[in-house]
Amino acid sequence: MFIPMMMKRPIDDRQIIGVKELSQSSLDYILDYLERTKVPIVIWTTLKQREPFFVEEEVWYDYLDRNCIIKWKSPEHCVTLVGFTNENVIVNDPDTGKQEHYDRKIFEKRFIEMGSMAFSFTIDEGDKCLNDY
Repeated sequence: MFIPMMMKRPIDDRQIIGVKELSQSSLDYILDYLERTKVPIVIWTTLKQREPFFVEEEVWYDYLDRNCIIKWKSPEHCVTLVGFTNENVIVNDPDTGKQEHYDRKIFEKRFIEMGSMAFSFTIDEGDKCLNDY
């Protein structure tokens, strides 16, 4: 529901025309995409950049395959990446309700530890499309 709703909203008067899958990309690639397109990126990390962990007592199973155990890393969290400097990433954090500056090296470590998952949107730029980056 989130993505179809977002696709109806323009970004800086530019129309969203698709989703850009960025999972398994390096943080450097993602930051380069952000700088080039100026389109925010939803990215997985941990709450307050805490070290992730598994709770061994919490065992989840795939309801279609009871032999498939699901391990859930905590404290999983998503933020919207909106900028960066040499030392920090700048995110809109729904936990704090504020724009936060997180240490870039720690953020990259947490991003990798949580599975390197991220996505953004492709934008119609009139005569060109920022689809193929």
